Amino acid sequence: MRFVESLMNHLKSSPRYVVPVADFLRLGLQQMQQPKALQLLSQLLSENNSCTDPELERKLRENLRHYAPISQGAKAPRLDSLVNAAGERVRLQPTEGIYVFWAADCGHCLEQLPKLYRWWSSKHPDWAVTTISVGGSAQDWASTIATLPAWTHLQDPLGRQGPTVEAYVLYATPLFVKVDRDGLIVDVFRAESSLELTY
Repeated sequence: MRFVESLMNHLKSSPRYVVPVADFLRLGLQQMQQPKALQLLSQLLSENNSCTDPELERKLRENLRHYAPISQGAKAPRLDSLVNAAGERVRLQPTEGIYVFWAADCGHCLEQLPKLYRWWSSKHPDWAVTTISVGGSAQDWASTIATLPAWTHLQDPLGRQGPTVEAYVLYATPLFVKVDRDGLIVDVFRAESSLELTY
């Protein structure tokens, strides 16, 4: 994060290099699955109005555009396509709490959820936690959420083809999003350990 910020600030004195370097950074950050750094890159680029190649800048801004909805301080996107365990339709406008985006067929998710649950139980049992599954079978989803009582569990029945994936830029799962009482995103984490270290 500091590297992205310092490099982009350094390049302000050389605007012709901003866009090519930013696009190179974007490719690397996507491969390393660094959504927070990509959000920061998107924000810093939006503050820079100098570019000697308007077409390249347009393409880069478009490539980074979809990271903006899950930036710190942004309004958490509303979700209208979810269902609960009873199969009832749920419309969700995130408010204060932790939102866990995962998939029932994601081995990494299945490793992290129990760890997060143990940490939550001992440290922040007063925090509202909502899990939202975007993949895997209904049976696998049901058996997993049964091991995580006291949390709210929802799923997007359209899975990875549903609007939840696009709204929260879920190119990889799990994703942990902390939202404040005003519905604004406080922080975004890729690993449960990062969330635990921060809070």
